[in-house]
Amino acid sequence: MYRFLVCAIMASSLLAWAADGPASPEVRGVLTRLMSEDPAVRIAASREMAALGEGAAPVVADLVPLLGDRYFDVRTNLRKAIVAVGGDATPYLRKALGSDVYHVRRGALECLRGLGAPARAAAPDVVKLAKSGKGSILGVALGALASIDTDSLIEVCGPLLGKVGDVTESTETVSLLRFMAAAGKKAKPAVEPHARKLLVSSNRVHVLEGIELLVKVGADVDGNKEIAGLLERDKRSNWKWFCTEVKDQGKAGAWAIPHVIRLLDTAENPWVAATACTTLESIGPPEASTAVPHVIKALERPEAAIRRYAARTLFTLKADPETVLPVLRKTPETTKDERAREWLTEAIERISAMAAGKEPGEWEAD
Repeated sequence: MYRFLVCAIMASSLLAWAADGPASPEVRGVLTRLMSEDPAVRIAASREMAALGEGAAPVVADLVPLLGDRYFDVRTNLRKAIVAVGGDATPYLRKALGSDVYHVRRGALECLRGLGAPARAAAPDVVKLAKSGKGSILGVALGALASIDTDSLIEVCGPLLGKVGDVTESTETVSLLRFMAAAGKKAKPAVEPHARKLLVSSNRVHVLEGIELLVKVGADVDGNKEIAGLLERDKRSNWKWFCTEVKDQGKAGAWAIPHVIRLLDTAENPWVAATACTTLESIGPPEASTAVPHVIKALERPEAAIRRYAARTLFTLKADPETVLPVLRKTPETTKDERAREWLTEAIERISAMAAGKEPGEWEAD
């Protein structure tokens, strides 16, 4: 089979050179090695061809059929070479979409995706393949359309949406929506109703997916509000994730302070309350200073984890020494955990330094 493929390519190479200009001896030599029966030779030659960039143009017609090589490295390097040639490779890629060899079809689609708008002439052929394809080849075809012609992408995806399941239960539907969202505002009418359904799910993956889809198609969405709503719907499953999301925002996470305070006040698990404290620290003063009374109240709980982190949070938020020092000084007496006492003691020392107008330094307890 491979010998037949090599012979066919050799027979066509003269035509290719005539169409694109004569190939240099160097390029012809690389092409010859690409047809070797030794996979090591082919892999090395494919790297050379990729390094040629636009210099591979005279033999691009010969490279496209070789996308069916059994070795992944060869296929990958040839895709790079073909994409480097640019839009002139499009006619050969269009022809390859009708190949009986799976990797030739797939490789051609991936090349078209890499070429983008210059390969738009191939859109009708990709649409035809997408409408007849299933499984992985369908996904690759949609990815190519997302790159070369978003109008055709919507044309294909629209009918498919009616054949798959509810968006909260079907990963296929979510995948289709992702592809369609690449079309931007043009896809808003089709994408928005499904994305809105994702927002009311208790599954955080769904909610984040819905937010992202709506943003991509230009629909109105308050991502922070939706994230907060997810916490309120299912605090048990989502508290840790919620706090991580807020921490990553730094001071921009100030919008979440009321929700973090509620988490601190109501959490039965001491580590949930402790994480709420560290989340307030990530927002920092003065934004999170409104939470100080709630952090002080958390010190009344007996759990060591809460006392440790609440003490550090009061220092980090630059809490008023006159308000917090009397409470902190009483707390070590009723704290059995040695590590928690160390944190409480350090908080007392550093906040006392602030009260005396001294530099408190960086927190050291670990």
